[in-house]
Amino acid sequence: MPGFLAEVLSWPENRGATLMIKSAREWGQTPLLFLVGEEHGWAEYRNRLLAAAMTLLDAETCKSCGTPVWLGHSTNNEIQFEVHTTTCYGCAELEKEQDTRVSSTGQTRRKPTPGESPYVVPYNVFRDEGARLPSRREEYARGLD
Repeated sequence: MPGFLAEVLSWPENRGATLMIKSAREWGQTPLLFLVGEEHGWAEYRNRLLAAAMTLLDAETCKSCGTPVWLGHSTNNEIQFEVHTTTCYGCAELEKEQDTRVSSTGQTRRKPTPGESPYVVPYNVFRDEGARLPSRREEYARGLD
């Protein structure tokens, strides 16, 4: 069950719940206190289940790009990624003085706009036909590399 909940917590629409569970952990409180405002203690199974699911999701998330490993490490060719960017204008000011970035081969790459950070968004190649990304369970059943 923690595996299923870990996947559910990874869905974009559940970012609020994930934030509350992480906040509870950081403040040394139980997840349900932050989620529903009621203290049930650690004897409550739901608190332990939510804590385990959050720990599992953290362990199964790429530390570099933030993608769940069941998507990012999958060899399933239906799973693709788009690169998006976001800009922090505070970082932009710090980066204005930097030289053009050079790749390991010595070739100049496109210099990002100051403050620009790339991130990835997974999608199913058949999304126009309503296809969804595979679930955590489906990808682990297929076997990850």
